[in-house]
Order: sequence, then structure tokens, then C-alpha cells
Amino acid sequence: MNFSRKMLLVFASMCVVFSAVQAQTLVDKLRNGGSLSFKINDATYDVTGGITLSGNFGEGDPVEFFFESLPNGNNTGLDIRFPIRDLISIIDSDFEAEFIATIIDDSTVEWNLRATDLGCVPVEIEGSVVNFRIDLVTSKLRLRLSQIACQADPNGELNRKVSLSAVPIGGNAMNFLTAGGYIFCSELPFFVTNARIENIQMSNYGGGLPKSLGNVNGDCAVNDDDLLQVLFNFGTNDPASDTNDDGQVNDVDLLTVLFNFGLQG
Repeated sequence: MNFSRKMLLVFASMCVVFSAVQAQTLVDKLRNGGSLSFKINDATYDVTGGITLSGNFGEGDPVEFFFESLPNGNNTGLDIRFPIRDLISIIDSDFEAEFIATIIDDSTVEWNLRATDLGCVPVEIEGSVVNFRIDLVTSKLRLRLSQIACQADPNGELNRKVSLSAVPIGGNAMNFLTAGGYIFCSELPFFVTNARIENIQMSNYGGGLPKSLGNVNGDCAVNDDDLLQVLFNFGTNDPASDTNDDGQVNDVDLLTVLFNFGLQG
């Protein structure tokens, strides 16, 4: 065993003995996971103006939303950007919605959207597709986080285990989407149409820790089990122990585990 490898092993042993787990909030754990598994189970819609409709959406497909810090955000590391059709499947548009995150408390996050000038886009209404010029979309989602047992994503969307559930709180005042514009993309006054989506029922999951943070055994924590796995596979190309997927289990992977040792999902 070469000298650098010995020094790394000594360093690893010291970290196991002396490492202290820093207190983490549920919001911290959500951020560490890197993404959210999001699924709408049902919601109601009301359309008024140029056309009058109401009903239920029913169950949608799960979607993975990745966290980032957007330029116009609050530097929370929890902003979300995605094509609006991923949230509302009846809107056939690639327009990128930007949900800005605000941390309400240690277990609550609120996301807000305000988007203008989406243009003339196809919208599916009760089985028929009509063109709709969408001038304004607003939305708010307020989710309360709860710790759950480390498990596979119940929505089946994430490739890691999860440790948090996220449920809407605050009723329709805090969880809704509105859209306004002109049906048939005509600016005649009697084509002005507004829509509101509310009574949103969701199943959302997050937390856990990705392999890139050193959680190589997928148990939602970076601990001595991960350290031993990387050490035992040091110098191999074991993909499960390769935190950065560069084809080698080496010093980089070991240091990743050490720097994140004690992190909990």
C-alpha cells in the first residue's frame, strides 16, 4: 500500500472517530436530495369567460423536479424550472416555468410562479384541443415536510431512496394555479377567458442522498458503511462506489465520503 493511500486511511479513521453530525433541518435534507418527486393525484378546474367549464383533472404522471438557484430567486437552492406541461399536462407548451422557493420555516417551503406572454398554445379541454393565448399564469404551492423511513420513491420516479414526504398545507389560498388570456387566440372582448386550478391533491417525495454526495449504499446517510464500501473497492471500477461516475474508485470518491460524513437524508 502506497504512502498516500495509508494517509487517506488514517484520515478516514480519524473522521469516523471524531466526526460530529451537524444538525440538519428537514428543508436542508430536501435540498441535499437534489430533486423532488411530484405527482398530482387530483385537482379541480373552473374556466369562465369566453368558455365556461368545470371539473376534475384526475391522476397525473409523476415528474422529477430538480432544484437550483435561479437568478431572480432567494438563493435557497430550492428553485425549480421546468416546461409548464410537466405541471399542467393539458397545456402543450415548452414554456419554462420558474417556481421561486421561499423557506417558511425548518419544515415548510413555498414556491411561487408568475409568468407572462406564453403565446398562443394548444390547450386540451374535455377531450378537444383549442388554441389559447395565455397572457398570465400565477401559481403558489406551500408544502410541509415530514420525515419518513428511508425507502424507494413511492411515485417510482427517483433513482434514489427518499426520506421525506411533502404535502400541501394552507388550502386553496396557498395551493393553486391561475391562467388568463384569450380563447381561440382572439383579442375580442368576449373571448377573454380565465381559469383556476385548486383543491390540489398531491403525493410528493424527496430527501434521501444521491451517490454523488457519498451515499454509495443508498441508505439515506453518509456513514461508516459508505466509507468501508469505498475503501474495500478502492482502486476498482465498481460503479456503486464511484461517486462521480468517472470509472474509477479513487481518492476523489473517498474524499467525497469524508467531506460529507455524517450527512443525513
